[in-house]
Amino acid sequence: MVTSIWDGTLESEYSNEASGTPEPFEAPVPEQLTGTAGDAQAVLSWTATDPGGDGGGGGGGGGAFPACPDGSAEYVDCSNTCFNDADCTGGCLAWLADGFCDDGTYGLVFWTAGDGCPEYGNDCGDCQAINDPLGVCSGDGGGGDGGGGDGGGGGTATCDDCVNDFTAYGSECCDTAWDEFGLNCATLTANYGWDCAGCNCPGDGPPECGDGVCNGDETYETCPQDCLAPGTCPDGQVVDCDGTGECWPLSWIGDGFPDCEDQQYGADLTCYDNDGGDCGGLLASNSGPRNVYSNSTEVNDYVIPREKSEMIFNLLSKQLQSHMLQSSIIQYSEIVQSDRDLLGYNVLRDGQEIAFTENTFYNDSNVTPGLEYCYSVVAVYEEGEASPSNEDCATATSPPNPVTLSVSDLTMSLGEQGDLSVSMSNSDPVAGFQFNLDLSPSIGTLLSVSTTDRTDGFNVSTNNGIVVGFSLTGDVINPGNGPIVVVTVSGDNAGSASACLSDVIISDPNGQAMNPSSSCGDFVVTEEPVDPIVLIVGNGGSSVGSSGLLEVSMDNNEAIGGFQFALDISPSIASISQITTTDRTAGFTVSTANGIVVGFSLTGDVIQPGSGPIINVEMVGESGGNAEVCLDNIVLSDPSGLALPSTSECGSYSVQDGPVSFVQIIHNSASPTVDVYVDG
Repeated sequence: MVTSIWDGTLESEYSNEASGTPEPFEAPVPEQLTGTAGDAQAVLSWTATDPGGDGGGGGGGGGAFPACPDGSAEYVDCSNTCFNDADCTGGCLAWLADGFCDDGTYGLVFWTAGDGCPEYGNDCGDCQAINDPLGVCSGDGGGGDGGGGDGGGGGTATCDDCVNDFTAYGSECCDTAWDEFGLNCATLTANYGWDCAGCNCPGDGPPECGDGVCNGDETYETCPQDCLAPGTCPDGQVVDCDGTGECWPLSWIGDGFPDCEDQQYGADLTCYDNDGGDCGGLLASNSGPRNVYSNSTEVNDYVIPREKSEMIFNLLSKQLQSHMLQSSIIQYSEIVQSDRDLLGYNVLRDGQEIAFTENTFYNDSNVTPGLEYCYSVVAVYEEGEASPSNEDCATATSPPNPVTLSVSDLTMSLGEQGDLSVSMSNSDPVAGFQFNLDLSPSIGTLLSVSTTDRTDGFNVSTNNGIVVGFSLTGDVINPGNGPIVVVTVSGDNAGSASACLSDVIISDPNGQAMNPSSSCGDFVVTEEPVDPIVLIVGNGGSSVGSSGLLEVSMDNNEAIGGFQFALDISPSIASISQITTTDRTAGFTVSTANGIVVGFSLTGDVIQPGSGPIINVEMVGESGGNAEVCLDNIVLSDPSGLALPSTSECGSYSVQDGPVSFVQIIHNSASPTVDVYVDG
């Protein structure tokens, strides 16, 4: 309602009362959501939303917008606030002609009362009639390429010929208003101020029975082909209860608007259960998407859901001009947030909200590998939520088994070179690897790297401590245990260092990252020359099915705290039956499994410096022949656990396929003769 003021003192009575409903914020929907499988997670990404395009909401902006006078930003608004178009999601200039009156409520001022800001065309008609001397609402450039509307034509084929877009007022153009509400161009122009230039105006042509349009003086009696029978309405509409035969949307019943006998909104729907309870003091339940703002506004004594934006009320808002919607007649039951920017996205899995993120991606790790999950995202704005995006599904894969890397120990003399082995224990095939080999403190230098039997066919290289290995021919490191590379290093400074791996990357044959872990080795550089510990394999023999003994001796100049090596019999004509200690290893615990021999002391005993056997190996002959017996993968440590250098000599073992005679020769030193005994 309004009053007039005379001479500054006299005030008239109130005018008639009118009401209107602001256009609801049309929240853009996120697009192009994709879900892909990850290791024990689903990986999601989508395209960021744009709340209104890059130009004006309806007019689109044409001429030169007022520039910021101090150059601190692009433009200045009607309150002398400088701003950049990019300060608002989708562009601040997109707020022009978007159906919201920008009088400062949302942070920028594109209109002041009394036609005080023609520089922005009175918000291009959002606040009062357009006054656009600068052409910012003409739609021919300067303010982007259009957002919610382009100021001319329409988004549908029906409106292609129409010059003006009236989407903000209930229908896209005059032609769609005829299709949707039965209002022809003459009525729209005379009663609602619409400009139907260019439109086809199918409801305004001369009546022609059979053309599918009921207009002019046509009635059901004169032209049943075009007109419905009295009391009959199209699908989705119901007939007015006042007997006039008018049709109204079925959705108006129980929508919270009182369509009663007084026909406040043009309809009398009381014969439909008192307008679904709207005319009986009972309000229908208005469910809908969750919004940041309240779901209703108060107009007089009625509670009106904000979802209601039917043609009648938008046409009224046009007739009263949009600024009337900001008047004191309408009070929001809760204060609407004053910012239309994007807050973020809700992530939904199988229809249930699981997370909120400000990013356009999300990794869902709370999943079970092998099960398919379907996802969608919802954009969240200060003014409410958009509809869900497209749905996409993904199935998380099982993570690969862990891969364990270890670095061997090495003791060497200052200025010499030695080899560090990097071993791998893997249950799945490995197609490539990369890691840093760090010596801390830095008492040595990595010189070169070479492959092993496990990486035959791989290309390996090193640079600045980074070791890389891969195959150009599709070779893989098969599941197993053992060295994958041998790194040659030099001893540059005396001391002890840790040899560790960092920045480890392991990939499977599909290029997927695997789950590595690593352990360090000991690297020792001594100032004095290091004499290697010598291990010597003796000779022995037996017949098929019987056992014989083989000694392993040690020649060492310093105490030994423990040992480990693999006993390799080639060809495999015998097997290890058991291992026993000698006088030199009394107090040691020795064992064997799969050809690997281990010896250590739980009580701190050591192998004292000296020479002689350290273990006896009992072998059982399995097939006739002669075999070479050697030691591989030797690990020796001093009493402090530091690695010691070693070398070894091979022995032999013979297996007789048949009876065996034992010959004993005894020399009597008092006589030049000898005694020979066969089988005793």
